[in-house]
Amino acid sequence: RASEKAQADYYSKQEPGPPESWLYDIVRGSVLFDNADQLLDFLEFICGDESIEIVRSTNRFRNPTLSGYRDWNLQLQIITDDGIKHIC
Repeated sequence: RASEKAQADYYSKQEPGPPESWLYDIVRGSVLFDNADQLLDFLEFICGDESIEIVRSTNRFRNPTLSGYRDWNLQLQIITDDGIKHIC
């Protein structure tokens, strides 16, 4: 599925690397909040950590899907202590 998505969504991005190198959603996790204040506290924490960068954000609270589904999708770049970068 990942290779198909890469070819469909990122084939036109020839550089740098193959289309698969542009996939952001290989590693997933979920964080659930009971209220909006908890979500805002989490975002403040993320923005205050120099080893974490938000590389993409999709706010489906503002624009829910046709079925009414809502979430906030973040792709984060995390830099490890040895300088390796991971996007998840």
